[in-house]
Amino acid sequence: MWRRWILAGLLMTVTLVGAQGARLGLPAEIADYFTWERANPQKDLEESAHPLVKDIYIDELAAQSALEASFPYGEGSTLIKERMNPETLQVTTLYAMRKVAGFDPDNGDWQYAVFEREDAGDFGGGWMSAENAGMCVGCHVKAKDTDYTFLSYLGE
Repeated sequence: MWRRWILAGLLMTVTLVGAQGARLGLPAEIADYFTWERANPQKDLEESAHPLVKDIYIDELAAQSALEASFPYGEGSTLIKERMNPETLQVTTLYAMRKVAGFDPDNGDWQYAVFEREDAGDFGGGWMSAENAGMCVGCHVKAKDTDYTFLSYLGE
């Protein structure tokens, strides 16, 4: 009997977490990103193309490569960087990248996205085409040796 209660509790938690992200207007494949591995040991204050306070989340597939420094990442790997308001720590922007086989072979097959919090609190934005990701690619090409990802936040 107690196993049913545990299973029901787990299912309810997974449903609520997914609903939280979907409620914020995020695509289903990243709606639960805040349950993924947090890659940085503390809030990232490092100066970068994405200023302000940051947290970096990596899905299970990406964690295998990033944490072991084993590249390239597997197809479907997804990384998300949260940018926060330094005073309120409210998430203002999500920068995402996911590995999609054949998407952009010249640039590691990464697809990029930006989701910005709108006035109503939901996130707007989406995944970019390869032709519209020039600014992202222009920076990430500097990290080609680590499959176009910056890993300084891992605290190594």
